Amino acid sequence: MFTRTIIGIFVILCSFQVFSLIKKVIYFILFIKDRVSENTLASELDNLTKCEFTEWCMEYVKSKGYKEIEKVGEDNFKCTLQEKIYFVYCFRREELDENWIYKINGLKYIKSIENMLIITTHLTNEEEKNTFLKLKENGISVLDRYTFNMTYEEFIRNKVYVINN
Repeated sequence: MFTRTIIGIFVILCSFQVFSLIKKVIYFILFIKDRVSENTLASELDNLTKCEFTEWCMEYVKSKGYKEIEKVGEDNFKCTLQEKIYFVYCFRREELDENWIYKINGLKYIKSIENMLIITTHLTNEEEKNTFLKLKENGISVLDRYTFNMTYEEFIRNKVYVINN
């Protein structure tokens, strides 16, 4: 009888410890999952240097089927898609301001560039959305932060590459 009581107490204590351990493991997994999901592709791209971001953009358009990719400047390159030449400008979050937007718009007309693409991790506010819409009306495609607002894991898993006018 005494042995059964000791075994019973031992089983109860072990069960309590096992459940406590399982609970801690579940909290730990949820904590890690929460921390990992906070990192979006856009925030990871913000951590790249200007040169690294431009290289990433070149790989990005290459994955979309663009060919003959040739770096033209520090933050731009040209490429072709379906025999059309595209000029691509790459701006990280802090680099794109309203002055740049107007300069790019002017450059398109001065140099008679038909197809232009801006890739940026810049987050547009309400005023800038109108400016970006004007760029799109003028034939300049814009991929902004919202395009890359997903986890890097999602980006790789789903192969989400969206480029359209």
